[in-house]
Amino acid sequence: WMLALVVGLSYEPMLEVVMFTNESDTVAKVVNRYARTGFFLAQWCMGDPMNPNSSAFQSVQDVRTYHEAVRKRIEPVMKPIETEWMTQYDMGIVQTAFLSQFAATQTFGFTFTDEEQDDFIYLWRVIGRQLGIDDRFNPSTLGQSAVTTIVDNVFRQILIPSLTNPPAGYSKMAGAFVGAMNLACL
Repeated sequence: WMLALVVGLSYEPMLEVVMFTNESDTVAKVVNRYARTGFFLAQWCMGDPMNPNSSAFQSVQDVRTYHEAVRKRIEPVMKPIETEWMTQYDMGIVQTAFLSQFAATQTFGFTFTDEEQDDFIYLWRVIGRQLGIDDRFNPSTLGQSAVTTIVDNVFRQILIPSLTNPPAGYSKMAGAFVGAMNLACL
């Protein structure tokens, strides 16, 4: 998921929202913000996000509530990039970053059995739905082969070109993230 954050910052709709929150522009803020993200991801992967009585389910709802609060704060003060800040399409693109280990053109040292891949992809289908991504835009909806194709296409057509000419604000935000990761490695 670390790759998801750095690469996702090159996607302008995501970057604009992350910059607006003012929670990721310094090393100290990044440590706090992404430690929370890691905690949520761990709960989702180790818990049962489909059980309304589980902490995993509640944490997905917490993230959805947070996203809604950001949307309500951003709408009155900033003009959206398109017709809204994060479209269904944008949310699907952002979700592909969390599935990046399945990109055929990327090698990250991950090895999964087919069953593990199916389970992880299904988990992200559930998470995506609970976060408000319609199945038509959820890259996990069509299963393993579709995820591989979609993630690869997003990398080739959107993210890699964006990294060659990153949007304004990318360097500051990515720099803060890299600084935080350097602290973790020292």
